[in-house]
Amino acid sequence: MIELKNVSATTVIPYDDYSIEELVEKEGAVSVEDVLVLINKYPEYNWSEVIKMFGDVKRKIKLANKRGHEPEMFHTKGYSIEDLSKQDLMNYGDILLLDNPTYFKVRYKYLKDKLISQIKTDLAHTTPNGKNYVSASNYDYRNVGSDRIPSLVSLIEMYEEQIERQSHLTSERDINLFELHKDRKMDITEAMYNEIIMYLVYNTNERLVWADLSEPQKKLYLSSAINKKQEDLKTRKRIKEYIANYTTLPELERVANHDLKVLKKRFIVK
Repeated sequence: MIELKNVSATTVIPYDDYSIEELVEKEGAVSVEDVLVLINKYPEYNWSEVIKMFGDVKRKIKLANKRGHEPEMFHTKGYSIEDLSKQDLMNYGDILLLDNPTYFKVRYKYLKDKLISQIKTDLAHTTPNGKNYVSASNYDYRNVGSDRIPSLVSLIEMYEEQIERQSHLTSERDINLFELHKDRKMDITEAMYNEIIMYLVYNTNERLVWADLSEPQKKLYLSSAINKKQEDLKTRKRIKEYIANYTTLPELERVANHDLKVLKKRFIVK
């Protein structure tokens, strides 16, 4: 059964009413139910359009429930340390392993521009008919269909796991842990790039985390290690970013000593 607490607050917020939008963001309102609380808490705001939209949402929820729809909500595993959730306010969707590094796609442009915290919130909420907000929203998440949601959840969980690993390397919590030791890690991936590519190509049967690894794809990976054409350099840069972003400095230091097992654990799909 679909309830007001399941439906995204965005469904009752006019896109051109910035004062309401700012209030909703400031108060951390994420559902329609939360917005109703704000209406009573801040009567000085002009809620007329919101109330009108709320009436439409209620009608859609009633109809969806009559048809037996259930809310499609998705949650990631989250963090073992609650304080780490602040990291989601520092990182955007563009750091998720969404794309094949051998070519650039614009499919996930809108998702990449959103904070991880926002993506997770939207995954956990629906439209009034119960459809997941991320897969159903043509405005906020174009080209992310329902078929991609399980993969998206998995990629966010991969990001969460990296934040957890990084958190064990420092007591600091106000820095972006995802960027911790980034320069040094990039140096190692550059120095070890050829060996990393050989390992990935010859230890992978079908798939890496970010894409299938067909024979033509293997040739592109190998080309990025050997050649200096523009496309080779782009592929090289993306793969280096992927490896550096989802390993820790101690792990990459082992890679520098020719122990590459972390690559199998982290990036090769069994």
